[in-house]
Amino acid sequence: MSPETPPEVSDGVAMRPVVWSLKTRITTLTLALFLLAIWSLTLYATRSLRQDMTHLLGEQQFSTTSIIAVQLNAELDTRLQALIQVAGEIPPALLGKPAELQRFLEQRTTFQQLFNGGTRIRDGNALTLASVPYLPQQIGSSYADRDYMVAALREGRASIGRPVISRSLGSPAIALAAPIRGAGGEVIGALSGVIDLGQPNFFDRIVDQRYGRTGGYLIIAPQHALIVTGTDRSRTMSPMPAAGVNRNHDRFVGGYEGYGVALNSRGVEELAAAKRIAVAGWFLVSVLPTSEAFEPIVALQKRVLLVALVLSLLVGTLGWWFLSRMLRQQFAPMLAASALLADMSHAAGPVPKPLPTAAADEVGQLIRSFNLLLESLAQREAALQESEQHYRTLADGGSALIWTSGSDRRANYFNEPWLRFSGRSLAEQVAAGWAEGIHPEDLDACRRSYDEHFENRQPFRMEYRLRAGDGEYHWIEDAGNPRFDRTGEFIGYIDFCQDISERKRASDELEQHRHHLEALVAARTAALAAAKEAAESANAAKTEFLSRMSHELRTPLNAILGFGQLLAMPGDTPLSAGQSDSVQEILRAGHHLLEQVNEVLDLARVESGRIELTLAAVPLAPVVAECVALVRPLAEARGIHIASAIDDVVLLADGSRLKQVILNLLSNAIKFNSEQGTIDIGSVRRGGRVQVAVRDSGRGIAGEHLPRLFQPFERLVSSYDGVEGTGVGLALTHRLLTAMGGTIRVDSELGVGSTFSFELPLADASDQTAVVPADDVTASPDSPQPSLRHHGPALDTTNPEGA
Repeated sequence: MSPETPPEVSDGVAMRPVVWSLKTRITTLTLALFLLAIWSLTLYATRSLRQDMTHLLGEQQFSTTSIIAVQLNAELDTRLQALIQVAGEIPPALLGKPAELQRFLEQRTTFQQLFNGGTRIRDGNALTLASVPYLPQQIGSSYADRDYMVAALREGRASIGRPVISRSLGSPAIALAAPIRGAGGEVIGALSGVIDLGQPNFFDRIVDQRYGRTGGYLIIAPQHALIVTGTDRSRTMSPMPAAGVNRNHDRFVGGYEGYGVALNSRGVEELAAAKRIAVAGWFLVSVLPTSEAFEPIVALQKRVLLVALVLSLLVGTLGWWFLSRMLRQQFAPMLAASALLADMSHAAGPVPKPLPTAAADEVGQLIRSFNLLLESLAQREAALQESEQHYRTLADGGSALIWTSGSDRRANYFNEPWLRFSGRSLAEQVAAGWAEGIHPEDLDACRRSYDEHFENRQPFRMEYRLRAGDGEYHWIEDAGNPRFDRTGEFIGYIDFCQDISERKRASDELEQHRHHLEALVAARTAALAAAKEAAESANAAKTEFLSRMSHELRTPLNAILGFGQLLAMPGDTPLSAGQSDSVQEILRAGHHLLEQVNEVLDLARVESGRIELTLAAVPLAPVVAECVALVRPLAEARGIHIASAIDDVVLLADGSRLKQVILNLLSNAIKFNSEQGTIDIGSVRRGGRVQVAVRDSGRGIAGEHLPRLFQPFERLVSSYDGVEGTGVGLALTHRLLTAMGGTIRVDSELGVGSTFSFELPLADASDQTAVVPADDVTASPDSPQPSLRHHGPALDTTNPEGA
């Protein structure tokens, strides 16, 4: 049966499915491509023709619409300018004389011809004073609610009002109004004119024309969502289409001037063009159904499609006959060679001999390539046999125990090291299986692991004890991997096994040593924990003692200060000079002691977590100025000059604690300065932070004393020469700055002086007042430590560890 013959049918059952021959497929594909090209060109040409015609007709329609819109705009602007001119001619005094005002209006005959609905003069309250034609019922009526009257009387501008159904005319009308101004320019009334759409007017000359046979015009006021008038008079004063109903209308309302094709609100496809009427804020739309606009194009498309259909039938018939005849002749040698190859494929034995080649064309080239393939197959078969022998030698020559299984999970191969280990032959081991000899305690776990990974086609690794040929059990590490053929089909597993008995024994000894070490570490950890708990308890007791002592000291101090102040007050018997000096000494010493107690109390609160900070935006310059003013008397008493250069910045900090920090640094700079010395306080920005530095001209601090500078109750040896203090101030300063997100550092040089500087973050507009919980204020081991520097340049304070 030839490849083109339909399948044979025996007793109503198809013997084999229909298979199209290569000749039939090539012929069909060629004709299909040719016909596809013809119809693609036809459809492209008709589509391009329609697009070009749409562009041409749209431009023409938009040009016509633009001309008419300009005419309408000129007509409306002429009437609006006439109103403004006549309103400017009305004497203000005439508004109080209705009869003369009526005559004034009636004498403007040319002006009256512009408004077929009449003209009106109204006072500042929108009451009608005169009208043409004269309507007695109109006199005294109010039109204060009309938008054109609001624009004229309240806003003082001429405007075109919203189209409405006139109360006096009883038909659609458009009113225009202009303000009447007094001698001082104030609005005292309004002149209005009415265009009656129910009577002949200048709109009729334009919109009564039809565009084409079935098209027309519409004048739309988008600000009022109204169709003012149109060729179809039934749509006069009707609402304009809602958004989303007509795509062209939505574009025109959005300010687009041009043309487009879309479905209108009645479901008719139309070509529409729009142009704005600027003076009124309206736009003119011309519409033409596409059934009329594209009528010549549709007829031409039908003729083109008919010609394409006839051409397709003619080309298809002739092409099929010609291609079938040509391909039958070209494929004759290949069909003969195919039959010979089918006969050779049924013969058993070595690779078939090469096929004969007679032609030098593509068919002959195909047969020669097939002969090369036969030769390559023979070479590959020999190489495969050699490779199989090579890998068998590798598998049997090492120490690894190797076995494989098929897709039925049963073992089908064991290498020579395995057979030597088990003392069995290959046939005996294959019959026994891979699990034969596994220790009974390990057998179930091994089978479960093997079955689970076999189902999921996943690699696995397991350890078990396996009995050797001498009866002794050895620890085996078994690593299995799934095997797949060239097509990706799963064909079983291959397992590589190693004897790990020695490693197991070493691991057991190591585990014993590990348990012993863990016991020693646990005992040491418990001892360290107990020591830490004792240290923390002692520190808490110290803090509690300082807190209680500070409170206890404040009570008698308050009494001492109170009685001292009573003694210092003027009384009936004045104190002598010596007594007065003694009282002042009592007060000075009491205040100093109270300050020291307060510092100790603050330090105790910080360390015990009983103090809260309120972080907010704090201007730096006012705080520094206040602190300098407070310490200036102390500085002047020693002849010390204080210079301040502070940037106008805002910090994120607690205001009172920031002041406490600056006062502490300034006080220390005065205490430890030399007579007639200097103090400089300045600031500099560094990214999102500000560094404030207090520099003195004192004797400086030795480098070996710097590490103890910020420790509580630490006073340097050089500081005990008559200067009061407890060694609490700098420790408290360090903790407060750390709690506010800042850092502190010191640079000192003997004989030159010391510079204490701290950094705090800048505040921004998004920073809100925030309360820092007491637990966050306490010092911790992770808190930034102060930078200490003896001699040399200043450090980068953004890296506290840089010193």
